[in-house]
Amino acid sequence: MLRMESETSAEDAYLFRHVLLRDAAYQLHRPSDRAKLHGLAFELVEGLFGGQAPDPPPLTEEDSKPLRPHPTDPVAQDLVYHATRADDSDTGVHEHWAARRVLYLRRMAEQADRVYRAAEAIAAWEELAGALNDDTERALALRRAAIALYQNGQIARAEFNCRSALSVLRANSNHRAAGMILTTAASLYISIGRLSEAIAACREAIEYARSTGNRRTEGTASGNMGIALLQLGRVEQAQAALSEATSILDEAGDQRASAAFAGSLAGLYVSIGKLELAERLFSRAKEVHQVCGDMRNEAATLVNIGILLRQLGKDEQGEQSVRQAIAISRAIGDRRGEAAGLSNLANFVFASSSMNEAIRTYARALTLHREVNDRRFEGVTLGNLAVAYLKIGNFPLAKEAFEHSIAIHQEVGHARFEGVHRCYFALYFLAIKDFDSARSQWRAGSQLLGEVKDHVELERRAAEMRRACAKAGVAPLDE
Repeated sequence: MLRMESETSAEDAYLFRHVLLRDAAYQLHRPSDRAKLHGLAFELVEGLFGGQAPDPPPLTEEDSKPLRPHPTDPVAQDLVYHATRADDSDTGVHEHWAARRVLYLRRMAEQADRVYRAAEAIAAWEELAGALNDDTERALALRRAAIALYQNGQIARAEFNCRSALSVLRANSNHRAAGMILTTAASLYISIGRLSEAIAACREAIEYARSTGNRRTEGTASGNMGIALLQLGRVEQAQAALSEATSILDEAGDQRASAAFAGSLAGLYVSIGKLELAERLFSRAKEVHQVCGDMRNEAATLVNIGILLRQLGKDEQGEQSVRQAIAISRAIGDRRGEAAGLSNLANFVFASSSMNEAIRTYARALTLHREVNDRRFEGVTLGNLAVAYLKIGNFPLAKEAFEHSIAIHQEVGHARFEGVHRCYFALYFLAIKDFDSARSQWRAGSQLLGEVKDHVELERRAAEMRRACAKAGVAPLDE
């Protein structure tokens, strides 16, 4: 007969009874006495960890400089817990404990941002927003929560926070803070392809920033405007906006933001074949991100450097740069950055003719892009996956992926990659001998690449198209 092991261990039984006894003893105290005990615990813990942390600067002073670390940071959550329970209205010290709770909630939120713990940052910023009395500070705490939500792929909730904050600030005619919120909203709109809304938000933010003398917000809004314009294929306007952004932000002393937009400008130069200029800008951006400890943007820059090195024919170095970026993104839990890195790593694997491995890597990237709601990169990765399917002769899957990809490009206004993937789709129709459809797709794709002035990519696609036409025994599609 088997003996069932149902008894708890002596240690487990002790711990169980200990918790029950502790809770029972706690509940026997009057609320005012419990509040005093929490207050005592707060003072003891704070004293053991270096005393009260300094007050942080107001949220209206932007977030270019992180808070300096303090010995209480590792126990900030405990201090919030005790301050919340020490705040008993009968004690007559509500304002004291409310202020201490706000202080350590802010430090909790900043610390979570600094070490890339998005879920903790979201919870702390939103709790802080609920604890603040000042409308402007509350709205700007919601903005910081929205940034963390965006980074965690929760776009709808991030947009809700931005809209809630804006409604308060517009009601109070606080144009300076409203401009800050609008720049964040523009970033959200860009990520989901609502480019006309992004541009409108940037224009309004720039107007508010200029009226209040907020050069940092003006520069950030100009940079976001440049990114949106670039995605729409308006290259010259995008270049002007991004150049202006880096100039304004350098003048305002915000090297971190300036480096981020310098990276975007470098990406633009890659697309129009100005590779030496792009290389200089990427190098500067990478150096600034490393100095600032901005691992998220460092990883993004390493991916872009990998793309540049590939165009320079340095595939091995380029792949190494992308793999380094993926490692950083994984280390900090940045799924959006990891997905972008995997998409580009798959391109390197594809170029080495390891098609099955490339398809698996594209599929992993695609899963992550969908998890973080990155429609723009989802479309790019789907189109590249379609090309891989075409190369191995899986025509049904290639057709399905091309059609889905092009639909996403149109949805998010990504003219450049719509052009690229229509040109590749033309090769699919060549392969199945539907020459009319091939010509139609080629005309549409080549026209889009011409409109966005990506002549380098157009020349590559044209050379491949002519080889495919010669193999099929038909005249080139552009004749």
